[in-house]
Amino acid sequence: VRHIARDQWTGMENAPSTQLLSGHMNSKGIGIGVILFNDKWGNTGRAGVKLTYAYHLKINSETNLGIGLTGVAHQFSMEQSDYHYYDKNDPVLTGEKVSVFMPNADAGLFLYNPSYSAGISVEQLFGVNAKIALNESDLNRMKQHFSLFGTYHANVNDDFVLSPALLVRYTATDAV
Repeated sequence: VRHIARDQWTGMENAPSTQLLSGHMNSKGIGIGVILFNDKWGNTGRAGVKLTYAYHLKINSETNLGIGLTGVAHQFSMEQSDYHYYDKNDPVLTGEKVSVFMPNADAGLFLYNPSYSAGISVEQLFGVNAKIALNESDLNRMKQHFSLFGTYHANVNDDFVLSPALLVRYTATDAV
């Protein structure tokens, strides 16, 4: 079990604040986990839960393939009463508290052994629309985030291992 609490810009009103509580367990190649989170920045925040399931498949005596799926449920909120508006007719800024429930999912594959590891994952799999505006615009749709990563472990000598790593991320965008 882990707990993280982080406050930024200490002493400033409405400074960013994060709390996280997580735990996991595994047995016979199956892993389960839970993450509870709460983020607040200014008049905006989100709180929720992630439930994770992973299965580790033995490919050979040293290599395994992890397959993971996470269900995500979070509540996004925005208190707009203190905002200063440039455009009083803005359909997004209503001057009221907006709260939206947003379910989603993450998925990934992770191939690993003592010499190397590689993986691919996608966050916000469903691209849920936050629907915080009065109109049904797709402007607030959660974009998918794709990650490709890998590392190699080179034994330089008995006391030193060199492990170069690569991470490539891509965020889906709408075609213009």
